[in-house]
Amino acid sequence: MSGRTERGAKERYVPRFLPTLANAEPLAHKGEGKAAFRRCRDKLPANKGRTTMDKEVIEVPVMSAKVRALGLPCSTAVRANGFVFISATPPVDMVTGEMVRGDIETQTEASLKALKHCLEAAGSCLDKVVMVRIYAVNSGFYNAINRVYAKYFATNPPARSFVPVASWPMEFDIEIECVAVA
Repeated sequence: MSGRTERGAKERYVPRFLPTLANAEPLAHKGEGKAAFRRCRDKLPANKGRTTMDKEVIEVPVMSAKVRALGLPCSTAVRANGFVFISATPPVDMVTGEMVRGDIETQTEASLKALKHCLEAAGSCLDKVVMVRIYAVNSGFYNAINRVYAKYFATNPPARSFVPVASWPMEFDIEIECVAVA
């Protein structure tokens, strides 16, 4: 978009939200578009033609075997692009591989211990968690879950979502997933 001055000469349009660009020179002169692009591109770090990120599925002792035994089409932990992604983790005892039964605080404690186990297997830890998502069968569990959760994320807690799940076919009341820095 351009305007005309009183003498009829073209002036460059500069959006009001970019006043620092008012005196900027064009990136390329007419006819130099491709050459200017190549000069700028050549200054960028080499990407070696890769357009996808690498991903590594992490074998988590006890948990990965449990997931496979249930026939679930998911990975327990995946490392990609500098992050670790932990699938929703139910209250599983990391020694026996059995579901932990009990009230919501007992199940939350077991889920968070399993989450910590998965993170450590992937080379990360609770201190590096940036996002947590909690799935629970009852929104009334919110305060009880927070009491246990606060012990694991006492300082600088990560971003978090709490998702009540209306229909739940599992034999437990909570699952917790997270994303952490690798």
